[in-house]
Amino acid sequence: MPGNFHSIPESVLQSWPKPNYIDPVRRGWLPVFSCTWLGASTILIAVRFYMRARKEAGVFGLDDLLIFIGWFVSVGFTTTAVIDAKWYGIDVHTWDVRLDMYVDAALVGWIAQVLFLTSTCATKCSVLLFYRRLVKDIGRWIYAIWAALTFTGIYYVGILIAYCLACQPLEAYWKSYNLIHPYTHPYKCIDGNVLSPFVGTLSVISDIYAVILPMVVLRDYQLDVPRRQKIGLRIIFALGLLVAGAGIARTYYLWKINHTYDTSWTGFDLFAWSLVECQLAIICACAPSLRALLRRYFSGPFNRTWRSSSRQRRSQHLSKSNPHSSGARCSSIPPGFTMLEPGVKSNFSKEPIVEETVEDSSVVDNMAESARSHSSDTMPRIKTAHDYENFAMEQLSRHAYKPSTTTNGTNLDFADPRQRHDVDNAV
Repeated sequence: MPGNFHSIPESVLQSWPKPNYIDPVRRGWLPVFSCTWLGASTILIAVRFYMRARKEAGVFGLDDLLIFIGWFVSVGFTTTAVIDAKWYGIDVHTWDVRLDMYVDAALVGWIAQVLFLTSTCATKCSVLLFYRRLVKDIGRWIYAIWAALTFTGIYYVGILIAYCLACQPLEAYWKSYNLIHPYTHPYKCIDGNVLSPFVGTLSVISDIYAVILPMVVLRDYQLDVPRRQKIGLRIIFALGLLVAGAGIARTYYLWKINHTYDTSWTGFDLFAWSLVECQLAIICACAPSLRALLRRYFSGPFNRTWRSSSRQRRSQHLSKSNPHSSGARCSSIPPGFTMLEPGVKSNFSKEPIVEETVEDSSVVDNMAESARSHSSDTMPRIKTAHDYENFAMEQLSRHAYKPSTTTNGTNLDFADPRQRHDVDNAV
């Protein structure tokens, strides 16, 4: 790790190939990779603030300020990754890096560590404050959330101090890499073999804690939200496991960079996984707002399409299960009414239900004409008893009873956001 400078053994130097400063083996995808992740997090941040401004996903709070700080600092972190890859040789092997690049590469690496720490801690605090909104004033969960916030704050301050004291004087952290004009001032640096894995492990622990906490809250605390919405929240919170996975990979490369002499090649992988962890944390923190946006503006068309396709599937199934016969029985079923069994009297009429057996094509024509008089111009022509039976089955399925999706008389999918009492008002 930069700052934990060690002399490279002569045997290792002799095993390296001849330096290639003109056309080295290069991994040039980091700038595009970095900007892609930054673009995704920027879109999610914009969606979050848009929904907040329209008061369709809660109101602005301290968690929004912190997520903005986390995103803004992540822009700087992404910039350091691009700079190190484009100009300071982080994307090539160490033996292909020009000697005059070492100092600047180490300096950019130190700045990147501070920016990564600040961005991820601000994002974690934002997520924890969102949980604080969610559970309101439930005793033990409030204490658990404040404990996590306290741990994150102490972790940030402690690691930031450790970075600032990594070398005494601090400039030795990067100037000790000057092989052209060696750094001659006496200096002392913290052993990177201890600091780096320790920092990565604490970061992963805080990631896992931030994922487990809301899952336990949703299971133990009876939130006043529909079951489907709880499932959606669990999926969103579980995305945090991807952040923890990226943190584990980053911790591995933090350890590896202190156990290899090809520091630039390993540092490239460290940068890549750090970018994933940083930007993915922001994306997951803003995911509830994206869910609210999709439900507000896209749930209506989606539900209509889904219901239409469901009706078509039911109609096809009923048609296959009732094959046509010359003696098929047909009854005229107006919209909103239910087919009754033969001989059963209707509650709306004292006359018994009359069954008709279609034997003559003239009867079919009369019934088809009656059906066309009650249908739109787009209704398909009914020419046979089989066509009429399919029409009757479709009308029956269309006007069949549909379970209510309301709670206390309020539609949970299309109610006024200002009258809802669910997690969208806390997102």
